[in-house]
Amino acid sequence: MGDKERIKYHSIGEVAKLTSLPAYTIRYWEQEFPELRPRKSRTGRRLYTDDDLDLVRRIKNLLHEQGYTIRGARELLTKSEANPNIVSDDREARLVHKLHKLRRQLEELQKLLK
Repeated sequence: MGDKERIKYHSIGEVAKLTSLPAYTIRYWEQEFPELRPRKSRTGRRLYTDDDLDLVRRIKNLLHEQGYTIRGARELLTKSEANPNIVSDDREARLVHKLHKLRRQLEELQKLLK
């Protein structure tokens, strides 16, 4: 584990493609969810980390699959930031993160095989 993992940044187009969401929806969510704050390059392009991508997927799940309103999803995310045990314990959160990462890698591999 001596090698530090480089942070990979995704463009808004990549995030849109990976989440099957329009870019304008992601930009809108940035206004609605304070936790979603991608870095910006010197030229103003949004730079999303894998954690940002996971957050977009989590917001999508809350809104599109679980039926939360934006307000309800925002409150749930705020509560889980203040007390991570509300959603899951640390071990479970790390496992979910690893599974998301594995899923991304499998999606990339699937694209290469097509």
